[in-house]
Amino acid sequence: MQLQPKDFERIKTHMLRLYGINLEKKEALVISRLSQLALNAGFHTFSDYVDAAFKNTVLMQQMVTKLTTNYTYFMREEKHYHFLTETALPELAQTNPRCRNLKVWSAGCSSGDEAYTTAVVMHEWLGQHWKECDFNVVGSDISHDMLVFARRGIYTEDALKGMPELWRNRYFAPAEPGTRSVSPELSRRVRFQELNLMQPFPSAFQNFNIIFCRNVMIYFTMERKVELLRRFYDALAPGGYLFIGTSETMPPEKPPFRYLSPAIYQKER
Repeated sequence: MQLQPKDFERIKTHMLRLYGINLEKKEALVISRLSQLALNAGFHTFSDYVDAAFKNTVLMQQMVTKLTTNYTYFMREEKHYHFLTETALPELAQTNPRCRNLKVWSAGCSSGDEAYTTAVVMHEWLGQHWKECDFNVVGSDISHDMLVFARRGIYTEDALKGMPELWRNRYFAPAEPGTRSVSPELSRRVRFQELNLMQPFPSAFQNFNIIFCRNVMIYFTMERKVELLRRFYDALAPGGYLFIGTSETMPPEKPPFRYLSPAIYQKER
């Protein structure tokens, strides 16, 4: 299928205006991700498909899901979780010994792998004091389909292969053949919410101790990236931590985060 310049411009403008995603010079990516989607929906030209998508919320949501990066996996960038248990959580426990009301945000959570991984790691670190702690992880994403998948909490054995076997057996019960489901004790600590990072955060999105936003800002313009980082800074509690992707860099105009190690920053206390 051939993508006409006017149709590419409509898609590009829409994604930038509403989601901060810059598709400039990404025409090949748009074609590769949307061609089969358009054919499956019964369209034989991109023009017809794009016209329909801009009039149909379901088609538009499917388009947005395809054009946003949903690649993730359990235990991704494992060094961050080592930092979490060796540095961040011990420091937070010094000022909050009973770990009351610990708040974690997985921004751009996709299929939920990062949110559940974080909950497992924190559960293991808290150990016997787990039930005494008021601890929650919220995962947010712009894709309704990804959030439905995450809330379902069923993953293939292959998807969980990065998890230590002990953790797989403890937190993911065998379900349908070849799959496992998130345990009730874990799912109680994790919730998911549809959220566009380019729009004002809901009032409840404040005083987070930890924010993960890894490999989300890759396609953002510099202006949108700086704006989002400022709002993340405001959403963190004093002394809170921000984790970004190890392939990402902070812009020079970033808020006054303190650099701790690659892709790990802290808000001043």
